[in-house]
Amino acid sequence: MKVVNLFQLLIIVAFINSCDENNPINPFGSTSQIYSISGKIEGWHLGSDKEVILLGNESATEVFAKSKIDSEGNFNLLKLSAPTEILYNTVNPQFSNEGIINNTINCSDSSAKKILGYLCIVMAGDTTNNIIGRIYEGKFSDTTIINENSFNTGDFNINYVYADKDVNVSGEIETHYTDTYQNKEYHYYVDYNLCYKKGWNKEVRIMKSKEILSDSLHLKINSEVSYSNSEPNGSYWIYHDGH
Repeated sequence: MKVVNLFQLLIIVAFINSCDENNPINPFGSTSQIYSISGKIEGWHLGSDKEVILLGNESATEVFAKSKIDSEGNFNLLKLSAPTEILYNTVNPQFSNEGIINNTINCSDSSAKKILGYLCIVMAGDTTNNIIGRIYEGKFSDTTIINENSFNTGDFNINYVYADKDVNVSGEIETHYTDTYQNKEYHYYVDYNLCYKKGWNKEVRIMKSKEILSDSLHLKINSEVSYSNSEPNGSYWIYHDGH
């Protein structure tokens, strides 16, 4: 009788559970579909009278989950609900034709829609969704501000996205354009390897490289970004005041 050892069994199981059998198994593992969101907010100092709520980018009224935050910053969002409103954002990435050098993006279902979740802080029991701050998950070299310009090589953030059906997005896009107003020249290279399941998913954005150069004409920004469902080690939660 042929014996399959434990290592071989683990490889077989990982292969079966992978999103796309044509892609290599990622050492960090697939982290696509989720049913809860939990964590501990670093440096939390706002007591135990706050809640974290999951809202969507298309509406500030529909709450998909909520959780009390304890005095240490721990929270646990359970039973993430599906949106009841019509979704308008397509899963297939949309870009302006201006400045596109190369585009090989393929979406398995162009009719698939999504909603991007925001994790917001409110006073406990507040039913008006009066947001006093937001929390972010990832690894950031600059935690004082979270935006496109603050990301450096190796930084990543984790988004929570609801998809209305199973869909895959893969391929690359390269853009090159000049912002004459800000006197900046951008050269972006973005790689997609995403597998969404119907429901809530993790989407990981990694700044693989970023280079800032300057000459007498422009500030030149060259960056390479990847989107996938694979989460590197080292993520944490941070809090920012305001919206």
